Amino acid sequence: MTEAGSREPGDIGNERSALLKALALMCWQHMTDSDYVIDHKCICAGEYAVDLLAEYGLVEPHHRGGIWTPAGRILLDSIR
Repeated sequence: MTEAGSREPGDIGNERSALLKALALMCWQHMTDSDYVIDHKCICAGEYAVDLLAEYGLVEPHHRGGIWTPAGRILLDSIR
């Protein structure tokens, strides 16, 4: 057991993974069309979401959003 504010090794990765999955699912449900293209509709939160997913290689930036990469599609398949 850890004290408040301290973490066991690996916890950050697990938390980050859980948050990334939640973000990916939100983007899939609310901004993705049937061709795996994300349109953030120039909404600031959507722009940040696409940028973050791209940093992790889950989305390839494209026009006004992005396209899910093979790694992104694997992640989506594991959570949908």
